[in-house]
Amino acid sequence: MRIDSKSEVAGVSAIKVRDYLRDVQGYRFGTKNVAYGLKVSARKARAVMNELLEHNFIEKVERLKFEKCDAYTCTQDGAQFAAAMATRPVSRNTADRHAVELIGRIRVVNANPEYLVWVSRLILFGSYLTEKRQINDVDVSVVLTRKEQDGGKWVQAVLRRAQQAEDAGRRFSTYSEKLAWGESEVMRFLRKRSRVLQFARPDVVERLGCPTRIYEFERADG
Repeated sequence: MRIDSKSEVAGVSAIKVRDYLRDVQGYRFGTKNVAYGLKVSARKARAVMNELLEHNFIEKVERLKFEKCDAYTCTQDGAQFAAAMATRPVSRNTADRHAVELIGRIRVVNANPEYLVWVSRLILFGSYLTEKRQINDVDVSVVLTRKEQDGGKWVQAVLRRAQQAEDAGRRFSTYSEKLAWGESEVMRFLRKRSRVLQFARPDVVERLGCPTRIYEFERADG
């Protein structure tokens, strides 16, 4: 899917909305999250969400006990919109460079004891696996594995890590956003704002049933 860089969603740049949906893939979010992420008013955030609902890019999910407002997640159509490109295709050499750099960042994550998750698998798929000399993008998916398997200890560790991020100047608009920081912090580092790498959830890749190339990794943080 490709989008017009000048198009809008309820008056907000479609590119800006697409980038936000990339960040929240696999996570729950509400109006406050969208307003903060897009840097718009709550009223404008609701307008954006209504349009996304109309296009089946997001869907409402059952509210959890600690959630005070309605919660939403991206649909499969939303995942495709989040992966849409507004840039020109890149050369095979450029695509290779971005893939190699991603593998390097994965090794950095797996060697860093401060991160709460590590990357156990990298999945490559899409046009990058073809023989084309011009690549639309490098479609990838990563499997994140928690270092702490105990649920209660995991929450405590994530909240401590989120507090460190707040002390360094980061803002979280909701409690759910804090609870997602263990994974989202690593995903932000892996993405590194690359316009060539397009991340998808592992379950989305599985449903596509397309050819893949898989790399397995080990923890290297001792």
